[in-house]
Amino acid sequence: MKTVKIFLASSGELFLERDMMLKHVTKLNRSFEQRGITIRLVRWEELEGSVSRNRKQNEYNEELKQCDICLALFWKSYGPYTVEEVKLAYDLLNQGKNPDKLYVYFKNVSDDDISSRLKEYKENFSQNTQENFYNRFDNEYDLVVKFFLELELFLSEQLGSNFVTVQHGNIYVGDEEVVKLSRIPFIIRNESYQEKQKELNELSEEIAKLQSKLDKKQSKLKRRKESLEKNPDDKDCQEEYEEAKEEVEEFIGELQKKLDKKAELVKEFEDQQQFIFGVARKITELRSLKSTERLKRAIDAFENGDAKKADTILDEAIKDADNILADVMAGKKAGLQVLEELMLATSVKMANDSIEIEKRIEETRHIYEKADALAKECDYDKKKYIEFLFGYGEFLHKYSFYDDALNVFERVEGMCIQEFGKEHPHTAASYNNIGLIYKEKGEYRKALEYYIKSLEIKENILGLEHSDTATSYNNIGVVYKEKHEYDKAMEYYMKALEIREKVFDLERPDTAQSYNNIGVVYERKGDYKKAIEYHTKCLAFFEKKYGLEHPYTATSYNNIGSVYNSMGDFDKALEYYMKAMTVLEKVLGLEHIYTASSYNNIGNLYDEMGDYGKALEYHMKAKDIREKKLGKKNPATLAIYRDIGDVYQKKGEEDKAKEWYDKAGE
Repeated sequence: MKTVKIFLASSGELFLERDMMLKHVTKLNRSFEQRGITIRLVRWEELEGSVSRNRKQNEYNEELKQCDICLALFWKSYGPYTVEEVKLAYDLLNQGKNPDKLYVYFKNVSDDDISSRLKEYKENFSQNTQENFYNRFDNEYDLVVKFFLELELFLSEQLGSNFVTVQHGNIYVGDEEVVKLSRIPFIIRNESYQEKQKELNELSEEIAKLQSKLDKKQSKLKRRKESLEKNPDDKDCQEEYEEAKEEVEEFIGELQKKLDKKAELVKEFEDQQQFIFGVARKITELRSLKSTERLKRAIDAFENGDAKKADTILDEAIKDADNILADVMAGKKAGLQVLEELMLATSVKMANDSIEIEKRIEETRHIYEKADALAKECDYDKKKYIEFLFGYGEFLHKYSFYDDALNVFERVEGMCIQEFGKEHPHTAASYNNIGLIYKEKGEYRKALEYYIKSLEIKENILGLEHSDTATSYNNIGVVYKEKHEYDKAMEYYMKALEIREKVFDLERPDTAQSYNNIGVVYERKGDYKKAIEYHTKCLAFFEKKYGLEHPYTATSYNNIGSVYNSMGDFDKALEYYMKAMTVLEKVLGLEHIYTASSYNNIGNLYDEMGDYGKALEYHMKAKDIREKKLGKKNPATLAIYRDIGDVYQKKGEEDKAKEWYDKAGE
């Protein structure tokens, strides 16, 4: 187990930040320990209790020399001891001694509130340390997130490139939730974030009001239907029923439009959060480099919430890149400066949602191409180039440019072997990414070849009980499942689960993923009791994590229903299919594609039960949605035509059956 000691230097006025840092290091050590690292925070509060004849600060300085990282914080006051510690850390760093890293943060405050000595120190800081950047923070949450991004970069070989992530509106470090995005100033200052949050809140209120009105209209329709059933020949009853039915259909259509818009907006909002956080990560990487004035302006604009302005500033770098590529002899130094700006530009461009997403993707891809070409010409640092290419390949994969992504990852593979050797986490990552692309392309033999190469390195370097090793086992299991080799799939899924239950616990998304995967394979193998057992474990996690009304929870209900259906226990199958349908209708709407699939499952079940009237009722609901959303020629729509034809055939209505089979093209 590797121990990383962090010396926290600051005056007592930052007690809140000091306590927050200790709290999070203590909380997050579990996630670090899963990756073979223990973090120890060294604070003067814990060192004060001893009695000594020596000057106390000398003892603190000796402790600093034993640390790997010095984290220094300033706010309003000039702390002479903190300044002394920063100078000592900087001198030791230049001598090649501990600490290996020095991070200096100034808390944002009005110039009127800062002491004159600290103001002077801050202004001279870059010149005195021969560095271009210190970091800024607004509150204790901002500090924690920014520092752990720094730590992720410092320990990238052990932690990987995405140890700090954004999930469901929260920032996670490893597997631990740290803080809500809404508490991070550089997130909430972003204009696009504010606009989307406001739009989403307003839309949610509109949906709630519309749903309330629809409930009343549906109650009215139910009463009109009951009245008509009692008086089938009454024209007034018939007219009132038709009028009520028309009103309900109108409200359903209006509600569905808003629900679809909300689902789209939620996806855009989540993507935007990822884009903004991606810029923050890129800024962290660039802070350790000599930086241009233009890069500083772009970073300031972004952190003040203006991604559009930052994007405009960095567009200048794209033009410069063209000129430098046209005349490489203009100098490598200028090329490297522009290259760093282009690297930030890839993230900022995607965060600028004043541009349509398709155009953003196209322009970002173009920036990556220029940066790649410039890196080749400027003899860019090999390790930094490899990190850049990993990001480039991941971008291409995310937006389905699979052939180009494969080309980039194959280049990364060669560079990793040359730079790090074959037995290295970066080399393992390159093999894994190549395997991923082959899986996406449906070339399973090649996917397995590279996934297994990646696994062998992880087993040798990280061991048999590491979370990354578990991920490799899971990836291999997915490929075997796609190949319908269920025994092999189960073997690897079980290996992944064994590690995840031991390394994480029973309430982690990765563990739930394993439960679901194993449940699916058990169903395919016909072991329904085991399938129910694992799907139920997955369901318990989703219900606790996301609640009873979430699409993930509905998926688990559906999976359990599918197993009961395969067992021939139609009553239990119907119970779970209905649960899934109820959630999907409420969360996604009555005319959503997923809701249509739920209706179709229920229709197929009623078909097997011999209740052909009910089967047709639900198949027709699914048919109406698919025709409206996908069109009459879509394979999913044609499939429902065949299902309807099958029901009519079983009813003995051959003409009706032929009509639907003809629609299906049979």
